Amino acid sequence: MTVPSPAQILADSATYIEQHGWIQGDAENRRGEVCALGAIGRVSYAPEIPKDARWDLYDEAVELLSSYLHKEIIQWNDALGRTAEDVITAMKEAAHVESR
Repeated sequence: MTVPSPAQILADSATYIEQHGWIQGDAENRRGEVCALGAIGRVSYAPEIPKDARWDLYDEAVELLSSYLHKEIIQWNDALGRTAEDVITAMKEAAHVESR
């Protein structure tokens, strides 16, 4: 299998949130809703991702989003007034900028 780029991990993480829902204050809840880091983790550690690539992909995708936001992801995700759409849009935009 071809290892996806960090940009693809972010794009897929946005899709994951669209499909499963978004939360604040925790990585994941019992309903499967995830925060930004939870989504990146779920996608980076998916069974189809080679085991030896997972940690690096996670780390690189987190760095890509954090650099795009110029903020720590946890605080940004959990900020009062933040919405799922904000998170999804930021992930897609960061992925798009990187893939250019």
